Amino acid sequence: MGRIICCGLGPGDPDLMSVRADREIRAARQIAYFRKKGRPGQARRIVEGILPRDVSEYPMEYPVTTELAFDSDEYVRLLADFYDECAEHLARLASVAKVVVLCEGDPYFYGSFMHLHARLQGRVAIEVIAGIPGMAGCWNSVGQPIALGDDVTTVLMGTLAEDELERRMRNSDALVIMKTGRNLQKVRRALVSADRLADAWLVERGTMPDERIARVRLRDLRDNYGHLGPALMAYAVPRYTEIKQRIIDRQIEIDTAFGIEPHERYWSAVPAVAEVICEICNDLGLLFYPVAGLRAWFAQQLGTMRTIVKAEYATPLMIMTDFIDQIHSNIIVVTQEAVIFGNGSQRDASTIQTPHGPLLGHYQQPAGQLALRRRGFRDHCARIGANANQVLDALHKDGVVVEREVKRTIGAGTCYAKTQSWCFVIDMTHPDIAATLDYSPGISPRKTGLRIVGD
Repeated sequence: MGRIICCGLGPGDPDLMSVRADREIRAARQIAYFRKKGRPGQARRIVEGILPRDVSEYPMEYPVTTELAFDSDEYVRLLADFYDECAEHLARLASVAKVVVLCEGDPYFYGSFMHLHARLQGRVAIEVIAGIPGMAGCWNSVGQPIALGDDVTTVLMGTLAEDELERRMRNSDALVIMKTGRNLQKVRRALVSADRLADAWLVERGTMPDERIARVRLRDLRDNYGHLGPALMAYAVPRYTEIKQRIIDRQIEIDTAFGIEPHERYWSAVPAVAEVICEICNDLGLLFYPVAGLRAWFAQQLGTMRTIVKAEYATPLMIMTDFIDQIHSNIIVVTQEAVIFGNGSQRDASTIQTPHGPLLGHYQQPAGQLALRRRGFRDHCARIGANANQVLDALHKDGVVVEREVKRTIGAGTCYAKTQSWCFVIDMTHPDIAATLDYSPGISPRKTGLRIVGD
């Protein structure tokens, strides 16, 4: 008879898993776990990093989650067929080697494995390893006792009817409400009706890295809580012009407050958008976010960003070589330009490096000239807080940039050719650039101090 061990993984933090469960998982040859379609699965995420490299995995994907009402005949039938199929497959796997089934929380406490447990009785040997229930992890995250003395604790499912939720909420000292998700609106109404909202805490993904804990208040929970994106879009789209102007005004305010230079406005755009959007969400009751904290965070980050730019991009030459380094794979390298003969026929250009991604540069190897799109360089300078025009002016004065503004067809004579765009041209044979950049077509350059050499 085969053997199946179901390991309770606890509430989510791997450190809260039992020693016994950890030992079984590390020694497993076959594992199985439930997950929603298209998701990696929470149980699988919890054991990331402790599984043997050669372990075989059997993900059990639910056929439906929210597409059908959970109490509909179709939902019940699909789930029953799904559990039947999983049980059959696990029995076959267990006949070859022991199977470890992963289960969040404690398997015997609302665990999906219990549907398989009933179907596998008498067919395989089953062992269940206890785990800390998820709700225990949540109330510990809150940091307050859930019950004292002879308090009565009730565990409710958010899927219950609203009137049933309210009745049971009134008749219990301590409450745990699971499966909130899309039922949050209904749960909130029941808490209000039962006069229990003021005592409620909302804990999402308790003990996990993205844990979120909040007091549940009327201003925080509205009918569209949990659907912030659609609700925000429904408000914003008809008011696009108004909100855009509001963001522009906010960026000007931030620029003035912090002395933002024109070439630094790429930085102030982000907090301007964030502040306006958070204010709108607060006004709509979609969330409660301390907007003033964003401004304080930006003030701290601005000094750091300016320091980094000064340290890493001390000279125009360093800025330019860093840009070329970053877009190396977006440059086409031509060893012989295209030729049009008198009879109208054409010989295409010969290339030794073709671009991977957007075409940003054209290197004429025989002439030693590299044409780069001005727009791409402007974007690069904006990201690092540099002034693109000042950089080009300085390099043009030094002779590194031989043409500061010229229209070129990047990729001319090849299948990668684009329409003409404004470019600048670098003399790759110039002593300053040659001493800093060893351009090796087809080989991604690597920086070593101020020098970029081929691998």
